[in-house]
Order: sequence, then structure tokens, then C-alpha cells
Amino acid sequence: MACCAQGLEFVWGDGSHKYPDEYPAEDTEIEVQGTFETYKEKDYDTTFCRLANVDMRVKE
Repeated sequence: MACCAQGLEFVWGDGSHKYPDEYPAEDTEIEVQGTFETYKEKDYDTTFCRLANVDMRVKE
């Protein structure tokens, strides 16, 4: 289940990884561990969610 499909922003490490070049192929099973954060943006009433500082590995 994709993070963004669930409304969860995904920030891998320091955010410097380039999509799609440095990301696993679609439908690759991965495990992620990071910090769950919420935030608001100016002019929006919505609370946004993200998984930040993520360590990611491909499942074997």
C-alpha cells in the first residue's frame, strides 16, 4: 500500500534522494522506519501527515 495513496507524505533520509532514479521499482516491497509528523501549511485548514527521516530497505 503506497504511503501517498494513504495521504502520508514520505521523506526519505534528508530528502535528497531523486525520484524515480534512486527509488525501488514500483510494486517492490520495502520496510520503512522514521518519525511520524503532522504539520499545517499557511492558508490551509488541513493537518498534513508525513513520515520523515526515513530509513528504507528492500524486503527480501
